[in-house]
Amino acid sequence: MSQNTPIPNQATEKKTVLIGMNGSMDSTVTAYLLTKQEYKCMGLGVLFADEAKNDKKLDQNLFGICNLFDLEQTKQICQELSMPFYAVNAREIYKSEVIDYVINGRLQGRKFSNCIRCSNLLMGILLEKANLLGADFFATGHYAKVAYNKDSNEYSLHASSDLLDDQSYLLSTLSTKHLSKLILPLGDMRKQEVIKISKLLKYKFKDTRKKTFCFEQDQIVVELVEKNSTEEFWFKGDIVAFENKDVLGEHQGLYKYKHGQVKFAAGDDSSLKNHKVVMLDASSRKIFVDKEKNFKVDYCEIAKFTPINVLDISRPFKAYVQWSM
Repeated sequence: MSQNTPIPNQATEKKTVLIGMNGSMDSTVTAYLLTKQEYKCMGLGVLFADEAKNDKKLDQNLFGICNLFDLEQTKQICQELSMPFYAVNAREIYKSEVIDYVINGRLQGRKFSNCIRCSNLLMGILLEKANLLGADFFATGHYAKVAYNKDSNEYSLHASSDLLDDQSYLLSTLSTKHLSKLILPLGDMRKQEVIKISKLLKYKFKDTRKKTFCFEQDQIVVELVEKNSTEEFWFKGDIVAFENKDVLGEHQGLYKYKHGQVKFAAGDDSSLKNHKVVMLDASSRKIFVDKEKNFKVDYCEIAKFTPINVLDISRPFKAYVQWSM
C-alpha cells in the first residue's frame, strides 16, 4: 500500500537550506528550528515594496505580510543565527505579476486570488535563488506539510496539523519541482507552540494570530485602480437583485466592488442595507446583490485543482474545502 511520509530529515548530511525571511515571527522561528537541526542555513529577504515611501499603512495593504519590511531586524536575526543573508529586489516583477493582476481583475469584475499568485511568485524566487546559491532545499514559515510517496516517487502538499492556521491553500498550485525542495518546519506545530518559541527570542513580533491578506482595504484598492487606469474602463451600471432581477439602483463603477462585499459606495443610488454582492457581470456591467439572510450556495465548483498522480479523479472522492465569500 502506498504511504505518504514526511520528507526525511537529512540534516546529518549537512544539507544547505535557503530560508525565506521577512522579519516575522513565523520565518524567524523557522530559521531558529532549522539551525537547531544543524542545517547549513542562509536567509533570503524579498522586497516587494518601495522602502523609500515609508508608508506602512499603504504597504501593509498592498504587500501584506510577505514583504520584507524590517530589513535591519531581519539582517540582525540572521547574523545572530550565524546565517548569511541576501536580499532580492522584486518590486518590478511584483508590480507586473500581482498588482497589475489585481487591477485587471477589479476592472473586469473577476474573482481572483492574489495571495496564491503572490505565494507562487515568492516560491519561484526562493527556488531560483536556492539553485543559484547551491542550496539543497528552501524553506518558509507557512503552516502546511509536504509528504513524499515512496511507491509513486511523488511529493504532495497537505494541510497543517492545526487547521485553524492552515496555509496549504496558499501553496496549492506548487509543482513537484517546488515541493521536492521545500521544507516547512511549522507544518506539524500549532500556532501557540510557535508563539512560545518566539518568546524565547529577544525580538518583538507583531501579533500574527490574525490572518492578514493583501488588498483587503477596498478604498486603497479603488485608488490603486484609478491611479493605474483610465475612466473609459470604469464601467458604471445597474445594481440588480439576484433573486428577481429587479433594478435596485446604479453603481458608480464595477471596479469598486468585489464578491462578498457588504459596504457600498456613497454615490450609489440605492438602499442596500444588509445586502451582499454575489456576482459581477462585466459584459452587462451589472452588479447582482442579495440580502445576507437569503444567501445560500447550491454547489461548489473547484477550479484549477491539482491532483496527485495516485488519485483517481474519475471517481467521486471526499475533500475538505475552505472558502470565503
